[in-house]
Amino acid sequence: MPGRTPFSAQRATAVSRNRRTLRWVLIVAAAACAPAGAEAAWDFFGDIRFTGGRADNPRLLDPNQPAELRRAQNQETLGLTLGARAKWEKTDFDFSYSPYGEFYEESDLSQVGHAFGLTWDHRYTPRLSMRLKEDFGYNPKLPTNPIDPNTPGLGGALIGETSTTSHDFRDTLTFRATEKSTISWWYRNLLRSYSNDQLLDVTGNAAGTEYARIFGPHVTLSGGYEFGLFKFRDGEPPNFPSSLVQFCESRDPNKPTDPNCIAFVAAANAIPAEDQGFDRHRLYGGYAYDVPAGLHADAAVGYDALVFDNADFGTTSRPFLRGAVGWNGARFHSRVGYEQGLDEGGGVATSAELRRLQADVRLQFTEKISFDVSALRDDRRAIDFEGNTSEVSLVTTRGAGTFTYKLEHGWALLALFSHDRQTTEGILSPPDDVKTTRYALGASWSFAR
Repeated sequence: MPGRTPFSAQRATAVSRNRRTLRWVLIVAAAACAPAGAEAAWDFFGDIRFTGGRADNPRLLDPNQPAELRRAQNQETLGLTLGARAKWEKTDFDFSYSPYGEFYEESDLSQVGHAFGLTWDHRYTPRLSMRLKEDFGYNPKLPTNPIDPNTPGLGGALIGETSTTSHDFRDTLTFRATEKSTISWWYRNLLRSYSNDQLLDVTGNAAGTEYARIFGPHVTLSGGYEFGLFKFRDGEPPNFPSSLVQFCESRDPNKPTDPNCIAFVAAANAIPAEDQGFDRHRLYGGYAYDVPAGLHADAAVGYDALVFDNADFGTTSRPFLRGAVGWNGARFHSRVGYEQGLDEGGGVATSAELRRLQADVRLQFTEKISFDVSALRDDRRAIDFEGNTSEVSLVTTRGAGTFTYKLEHGWALLALFSHDRQTTEGILSPPDDVKTTRYALGASWSFAR
């Protein structure tokens, strides 16, 4: 459900606490990556990519804004990835850092974002192993460029001139009980944060377990459970003209609400975001069929239940479903997936029902020529405290394509296209209805040693 609350002085403290937590997580993981008395085999890799093209409506404004503000602009991008891999007898380590710049005719739109990724695998015994994984991203303005490595799905919202921060940490411990069965336990921590105080920030902690068993050469059956705690902040109401505030406040509360005051009354009566936290229980069973160079299909079916921190709000539940089917081949790779369940919140709503449809296709015409295309549609609908789907909704659709022609010595030529569309209903403040299209030509150079 949408959350609106006055700006909280706790926000700076909460952000600082999350940064400290992230820093300690990375320090501990990095320290664990250097086993004493063992010499690592290191590999370094990276690439640099630059493009030039055109971006329609780069400010991500709604159609009611003046055409001059929504005009297309020339756009140049420069992206860099630097990474390292190390391998010890029982440990594998992978690290990458990716700054990414977008530059426009109007310099106030230009930005440099950052993405960081770290993976650490350690095998304590032949049967017991652990994996730590951290992904962190920051953007001064939410990007929509298809080659941007930092694009986070923060609440699904496309908001111009709003910095975004995302952090995902996961620690998984896996025990091989028998030759064909495994038991896994995990803990994960997440952060989704907007600089715009009218949007909802979310922090979450979740722990779960899963049992999986192999049947034959291609089939795996599994079952699992996850418990998560999710908290929210911000969601400040929009600013109303003082004349409207005075008019609405002077109205007799016993009389029907004036049409001009509906949004004002809704914002005034909204429950603070800090009071809309919840626990999420997810129980599921899964099936997977996989041929390394052929068909892949998987499905997980279960149920989500939210228990709100405020005892007056009760419990909300919905079916959970996640499935995908695809083909893994040397010349053709595809995946089509669908997901529905109770979302982890953030952006425009705390509790929301999410329906996601996604497709990815890669065509390898020759050793040098390839084409990648993807499509994604997210439909988020807020849920009220009685468990009903409300009128607040956010639908984002994205399509992107990349044509690649490889040259000698790590060079490649690129042609890129992307289209983003966002529609909203019942939302008092940003995000708005948005449509933007971008296309570019460019080149990249990659290396590995």
